[in-house]
Amino acid sequence: MNIEILFLSAFILVLVFILIQFYRASKKVRSVDFPDLDTISILYRDKMGSGQSDRDWQSKMGSAEKTLDIVLTKDELRTRGPKIFAWIAEKIDLEHRIPLKKISKVEQKGKLIKISFSVENASTRTLSIRTKNPDEFISLLNKQRAHAN
Repeated sequence: MNIEILFLSAFILVLVFILIQFYRASKKVRSVDFPDLDTISILYRDKMGSGQSDRDWQSKMGSAEKTLDIVLTKDELRTRGPKIFAWIAEKIDLEHRIPLKKISKVEQKGKLIKISFSVENASTRTLSIRTKNPDEFISLLNKQRAHAN
């Protein structure tokens, strides 16, 4: 057997093993319950969004680039990463179901949208996201926030 084929086979085996471990870790870690999207009315969705949280130094250092699923419904804003990387999204604070009533401020700086919201311990957290159509997203978000309050 050729040595190159042996190394290639070993590499593929290790890669498959790593992906399986990522999947298992992500399955265990998902802390936010996301009901099936087929059961709700989606106003806006971007499956290739980007984002960053300001929770702590880890979340400020990490971000999701074109992998964040951003979903706006009539009641909440949802953000989450791909299932296989859920443990990373959890670590950098990008898995959220934010009721629109808890959003206190929405700012747009170019394509960057900063969303401030209250969390359980009465503090405020800011999520910075980029989406393919920021103007449409902000318009829909502000309209739904007005109805929610």
